Amino acid sequence: MNHRWLRTVGAVYLRRHVGKNLGTLEGLGNVPREGGFVLVPNHTSYLDHFVLDFLLEAVRDEPTWFLTKKESFEKPLVRAWTRAWHGIPVDRDRPSADTLRTVQHVLQAGAALCVYPEGTRNPEPEKLLEFKAGAFHFAATSNVPVIPVALVGTDQVLPRGGRRFRPGRIDVRFGAPIVPDTSRPKPERVRETLDAARTWMEDALMQMRSDRGQDIVDANGLTARTSELTNRGQLTGRRTRALAFVIRSLERSHPGNVGPIKALARLRGLRALSMSGPLRTLLLGRAERGLRHALRVSPSDADTHYYLGSALASRHRCDVDAVRHLEAAVGLTGEADPRPLLALAQLEARSGDPDNAETLLDAANSALQEDDPRTPARLARIAAVRKELEDAA
Repeated sequence: MNHRWLRTVGAVYLRRHVGKNLGTLEGLGNVPREGGFVLVPNHTSYLDHFVLDFLLEAVRDEPTWFLTKKESFEKPLVRAWTRAWHGIPVDRDRPSADTLRTVQHVLQAGAALCVYPEGTRNPEPEKLLEFKAGAFHFAATSNVPVIPVALVGTDQVLPRGGRRFRPGRIDVRFGAPIVPDTSRPKPERVRETLDAARTWMEDALMQMRSDRGQDIVDANGLTARTSELTNRGQLTGRRTRALAFVIRSLERSHPGNVGPIKALARLRGLRALSMSGPLRTLLLGRAERGLRHALRVSPSDADTHYYLGSALASRHRCDVDAVRHLEAAVGLTGEADPRPLLALAQLEARSGDPDNAETLLDAANSALQEDDPRTPARLARIAAVRKELEDAA
């Protein structure tokens, strides 16, 4: 059976139910953009698998593999379905050598491995089951980080033993990477990462349940990853659709929240810049309308002013409006953000004011942070603008 075809058809149905029930999302920026890691979520529903797969698909190039009970591979149709969603068979009591080799290969290839440390779906979500050590052994053996995840509400949308989806709200929070301490013996590394993941998950679940009435949306991880993909030339059509799915789901759940509005407009704008002709103009126009809507929702959002100024600056006839929005971003950030400073410097260089352009470049350079992975690219842009000024002089 064609696994790819089975996954494509199933995804159309499952995305609908995940998308309309996704409530809050936090910490997606904690997911490494590349390299292998072990994902350890709590587990209350079969829906957990698809929620995590769709979210990680939006920010990762490599697929996410799921350690799955061997019983799911016994019947032909169920086996085909499980393989379509990157299931790896495992005997939960005693993993085979084949399973261990497959896990090691997945992590060494830079993919994500999802392992439910509770071992099975928890019938009482208010209290975690005892954690099994397998996931943490995998991380310690392959020397990759552990990313804990807390999910609330999947059991309401697809209950344990249920076959039909119900309306509900799914909240997801990704924790910061837990990196095994290679200076410690392996048994200690396993125990330390297990304890750290469980402690984080217990605290996160408690807080998430108490915050169920609030609107919590963290779209920063999505917008930052969109920019990274654009800079690396990897904002493909498939990736754009995956990102847009997550953003639209959050926008549907939080219609008055500026985060998803500006994230979707930013995605459209960056996608437009990779195109040419009428399609580029059309998408840029949609992006600008979305950003103006975001400013009506939150007039003092510095990121939105920067995004809109950058979009307008890509069209020469809009330089005046571009300057206005970029200057607003600079004022709101107190010159602590190099992005609007650099964009303004490029506009000033274009308009023929080299002195002001140099002042802005100096300010942008001062705002750079050594530990920011985007700093080398920004230094290159600063150097390029300075060369343009030298050539024009």
